[in-house]
Amino acid sequence: MFVRTWDGWVTASWTHLPMISAPFADFTWRHARRLATQAGRDDTNETEVARVLDELNRHQISARRGAII
Repeated sequence: MFVRTWDGWVTASWTHLPMISAPFADFTWRHARRLATQAGRDDTNETEVARVLDELNRHQISARRGAII
């Protein structure tokens, strides 16, 4: 994962990289947090939000292929 700082880009390790290997932006993470809240899940738990983000990614991939999850 890369984080932009005043000095440029910094590589940072992320615990959930095996679960979420597709790139995403901050607004995508915030959207996943909102969805987690709406579903009654803990939006303060990074693992739970990562699961929601993974579900979003899998749904998008399936939709592109014409499949329904």
